[in-house]
Amino acid sequence: MKTPFLLAALVASTALAAIVSPWTETQALTASAPTTDATYGVSIVDVAAYKVTVCAPAGQTLTGGYARTYWYNPNNATKPWTHFTVRDMAINTAAGACQSWDEIESIPSGRIAVVADAITVSSGTTVSVRIDPVSK
Repeated sequence: MKTPFLLAALVASTALAAIVSPWTETQALTASAPTTDATYGVSIVDVAAYKVTVCAPAGQTLTGGYARTYWYNPNNATKPWTHFTVRDMAINTAAGACQSWDEIESIPSGRIAVVADAITVSSGTTVSVRIDPVSK
């Protein structure tokens, strides 16, 4: 009988959908790095990759700066968030209103957060940062 298998598959796919929900935050042009919050950013458990998008306020453009990547390691009690410098991204001065980066391969566990650093916009004091996980 295939019914239990189908039910298990439905439950598993529903749980996976919750895991890969995107994370969006409005940030100051230079935001603070995460420190201890275990729920900040997006979970990368069971995620193959993630895509980052940074957008200027409506009607404005990005003109420079950086999107800094931080990794949350739940096994590091003293400093769970670490600056993951190899995953930092520079804002292209010709990006326009938004800049997205190609899918970035995930790591096996923890969380990822992206934080605005010295981002400049044509006008305004905030940007929107979004992380879209890509399921395995």
